Amino acid sequence: MPGTEDKVVVALVRDASPQDVEKIKAVAPDRLEVVPLWRSLRADTARFFPETHIKRFERPDVWMPDLPKEEVDRVLGAAQAAFCGAVHPSDLLSRMPNIRWAHFSMAGLSSIQHSEFWESGVDVTTSRGYTGARSIAEMAVFGGMMIAKSFQIAVRQTDAGKHDGKAFGPAKLAQGKTMGVVGLGGIGGNVAKLASGIGMRVVGSRRSTEKRGPDSAGVVDEVFPAADLKEMLGECDFVALCTPATPETVGMFTAEVFSAIKPGAIFINVARGEIVDEDALVAALASGHLAGAYLDVFQGSEEGEEPPAALMALPNVVITPHIAVRADIPQAFSLDLFCDNLRKFLDGEQIENVVDWARGY
Repeated sequence: MPGTEDKVVVALVRDASPQDVEKIKAVAPDRLEVVPLWRSLRADTARFFPETHIKRFERPDVWMPDLPKEEVDRVLGAAQAAFCGAVHPSDLLSRMPNIRWAHFSMAGLSSIQHSEFWESGVDVTTSRGYTGARSIAEMAVFGGMMIAKSFQIAVRQTDAGKHDGKAFGPAKLAQGKTMGVVGLGGIGGNVAKLASGIGMRVVGSRRSTEKRGPDSAGVVDEVFPAADLKEMLGECDFVALCTPATPETVGMFTAEVFSAIKPGAIFINVARGEIVDEDALVAALASGHLAGAYLDVFQGSEEGEEPPAALMALPNVVITPHIAVRADIPQAFSLDLFCDNLRKFLDGEQIENVVDWARGY
């Protein structure tokens, strides 16, 4: 780690406002040089990500000038720390010979799987548990309740200028039902709290749990090991998928897993589309085994693709375009985490959320 007298250069390879820059500088004003490089590296980023994907992570209210190439090279060459977004030049590490630590603003690692940072010797941290966890959790619970109360029918009737009560069956009462949370990280933990707050029994799966039983962490009523996922799903009236996409979880929700879910349950995905076999999901919904689904993600949603037509055609499905993280109150907790970690980095302390490449998060 840097010595107490070293000047530390921090490269910002994500859209950042002047206020963001000043907040980072305030961590140690006399020791830090903080340089925004997002605009200067945008053309390089476009070599690795499609334009539609890049625009998803740009803030139209923020403008930072382009720097001369010589200055960009100087900053990258001197930087010991970097704060990166979901989109960035995948060959960035080769241009940063002195980099010691890179933080990424997203919770998952899917955006850097083809980056030089993947399994590198550099400390990599993410904003797992900090990036809009409350906002995403609220959308997850609301999305499930929307299906439970047939709000999707009401919206369609309102758009069509209709008013037909016969189209509605009895609403599913949340109180007393079981919410199953797959992945008890920051988002899953918030889903559990909200579901518990409306009177639901909450169960969850946790990778580190060895046997079914009471949750020592107090997040859910009962916790299951990942190996007992199907057993847990058989008890669930709602299933909220909140686990990160890792080599272990990609494709995890197969036809066999969907068949293990309690008949008539509602499926919620605010994690990643790659975790779900979408053909199996469509079949479970079309057959009536699942009562409905709320999806903020689907395969290709990270790249700005359109949802599969087969899902869009189902009347018991509500899909949002990967916007669950958005909120009227900015949840810049990833910036807070970066600043806290930057203090630790400067003081030679252990930083938080270091990626374990074997686990994939």
